[in-house]
Amino acid sequence: MNQTNQTSWFAIWTRYRHEDLVKTQLERKEFEVFLPKVKASSRRKDRKKIIHKPLFPGYLFARTELNPENYLKMIKCQGVVRVLGYREDYAASVPEDVIESIRRMVRGEAPVNVHPGVIKGDYIKIVGGPLDGCVGTVIEIRGDRHLVVAVELLSRSVSVILGPGATVLPIYH
Repeated sequence: MNQTNQTSWFAIWTRYRHEDLVKTQLERKEFEVFLPKVKASSRRKDRKKIIHKPLFPGYLFARTELNPENYLKMIKCQGVVRVLGYREDYAASVPEDVIESIRRMVRGEAPVNVHPGVIKGDYIKIVGGPLDGCVGTVIEIRGDRHLVVAVELLSRSVSVILGPGATVLPIYH
């Protein structure tokens, strides 16, 4: 296995709406767990309510030294479908900087100064603010100081709306 004597983050695929149950079980087994959640409006019969829902429905992250013993502890949790990227001789981990980018995204919206010439479809890097170092693709430009950036994680895009304050620079290939 490529993670000998070293802890790394691993993505865990869960059954539908089992993220919190799996998180609780993994924490009881003393794993460091990260379940990114975002605020969302939920409509009830008589009112609107703000709820926290998973940023990646059906997924969460656990940090561990992935050996056969820890793998079995994780996979035996009720609601776990599988550890993504795990094979008997190899385990694909999620890089630490990706986990940090997700943490920055869920902490709050970040301000942005749009670099002149940034257009829809550009691959950009955010410099400064809570999303410092995040890279992504410009999906939409809203006015002269707001844009929506898709950051590719777990083969899913996460749209982040940025406001005034940080700097967005195009990345040239």
